[in-house]
Amino acid sequence: MKTMSHTNPDGSIVSVCLGNGVSLGNNVRLGNDVRLGDYAILGYNVRLGNDVSLGNSGVLGNNVRLGDHAVLGNAASFGNGVSLGDSVSLGNYAILGDGVSLSNNVCLGNDARLGDYAILGDGVSLGDHAILGNGASLGDHAALGNAASLGNGVRLGNRVRLGNRVSLGDYAILGNGVRLGNRVRLGNDVSLGSGVSLERVFDAGCDHRGYRFIAGRDLNRDNALRIFAGCHDFSPGEAKTHWHKKNNREALRKVAYLVAEAKAQK
Repeated sequence: MKTMSHTNPDGSIVSVCLGNGVSLGNNVRLGNDVRLGDYAILGYNVRLGNDVSLGNSGVLGNNVRLGDHAVLGNAASFGNGVSLGDSVSLGNYAILGDGVSLSNNVCLGNDARLGDYAILGDGVSLGDHAILGNGASLGDHAALGNAASLGNGVRLGNRVRLGNRVSLGDYAILGNGVRLGNRVRLGNDVSLGSGVSLERVFDAGCDHRGYRFIAGRDLNRDNALRIFAGCHDFSPGEAKTHWHKKNNREALRKVAYLVAEAKAQK
């Protein structure tokens, strides 16, 4: 890398460090002490804050915004209109789709993949090889383990913790403080309220209305078995009473299946 002066579109002059073969688009603005590795490519209207570092062969699309002290690994790739807050850190080969927004102090592991228009709150952490679908939204200080996979439109509340290789289907919703252990898999349209902590989940699929029935032992409630369906969070007894009153035989069959599965795996 060579240290040199760069003149911004507004006429301000900053000191930057550029590797070989760096390509800058039109109307690019760089902060002080920006470091761009060999063969890095920046599209037009890119804005980089102070002390930003982009590794070798990194690619930033058009209209990307990076705050101060962002650190991006080798071969990181950003789509158009990406916005990153201050002190963001991305591992090698991270890929961000169009319109992604990352708040301050976000940390992404190596080979992380974020779909278009994903939104990450302050202090979010993603492990290596984590994948977020299009339109996924993570609240402040959410943490995903290695190889976690979230489908399209997933919504996670603040301080959610997901273990390694957790998989959430499309449009799953997890409330604040939810905890899921390693290798937990939830299908599409699952909803879990705040504070639920599950190490293992049983899935009975969806009923004719599209509500998915799942069960798990909640560590925050003395490891008691809970039945989740739509907005409901029941004990087995409460679930049976609720759907018996409604004469909903389909729901009762799913509850019986979940209880039997949980007993068999206890």
